[in-house]
Amino acid sequence: MSLNTNITLAIGIPSFRRADGLEKCLQSLARQITTLADPQIVVIVAENDLDRQEALALVAQMAPSFRFALYGYLSDARGISPARNALLHHGFVTHGATALAMIDDDQWVEPDWIERMYHTLQAQGADVVGCKVLPDFMGTPHTWVQDYGIFHRKTPPTGPVQMIYATCGVMLSSRLMAKMARPAFDEAYSFTGGGDTDFFLRLKDAGGVFAVCAEAVAHECYPPDRQTLAYINQRTERLSMTNMTTRLRRKNSIAFALVAFLGETLNMAVATFAFACTFYSLKLRQTAVRRFLRARGKMRALLGASFEMYR
Repeated sequence: MSLNTNITLAIGIPSFRRADGLEKCLQSLARQITTLADPQIVVIVAENDLDRQEALALVAQMAPSFRFALYGYLSDARGISPARNALLHHGFVTHGATALAMIDDDQWVEPDWIERMYHTLQAQGADVVGCKVLPDFMGTPHTWVQDYGIFHRKTPPTGPVQMIYATCGVMLSSRLMAKMARPAFDEAYSFTGGGDTDFFLRLKDAGGVFAVCAEAVAHECYPPDRQTLAYINQRTERLSMTNMTTRLRRKNSIAFALVAFLGETLNMAVATFAFACTFYSLKLRQTAVRRFLRARGKMRALLGASFEMYR
């Protein structure tokens, strides 16, 4: 397939050893209903598995009959940050797109997702637009899993917002590239995650404009092994750890670290006491456990620990 550089919109997907999820994501993209002509859209996959390269094999298999031009590119290095940087480079530089949508390989999107996101990007004059992300529980989940707050992200009404924190369902304008140093996604976060939050915080510092489209819906898939209390607890602590790591790097202050250390020590003590005193209520005990895990995650970050989920 010859390279198409007359592109309005690129859709980028970072992928690592999740061929089934990538295929489901690509199938949902092929069903998009949009006023953009098909030749104006290109789909690019950043392969982050330098060894097995299953994503590249899937792209080669699907590309000849895929609705849009479909390309696979091998990341320069392992880790989520190099994959995201590859998407930015190939979307905006290789293909010259004016906008780049980013979606993960464990997500799929509603048929009007592209159209709604692109319209909001233009209408709001934004550098970044986020969407509503809903959980897609695979199999038959327990009721308590479906109700667990960590799977449900709050989405404000369509319009301007102060910040967006994650790349799992966003659209970026090519204008932002002039505001960001290279590499845009800091490779210090390649294996731990948190690089997307750091990216958006730096973009905000540079005057970036953010918006959200609540009517554009993406679904994040949760297989059975992600519907367990062990996974939920691990994710709670990991997100807290990466959040604190990002704050520490931005603040670069011993005083901030000391105050945070004392605060999280207190939070862990309060959570432990609350857990001991709420034996009569499972819900309150779970709340105490979550508070303890969030505090412990921050404490671990303060002590220099990291969780390399992308290793």
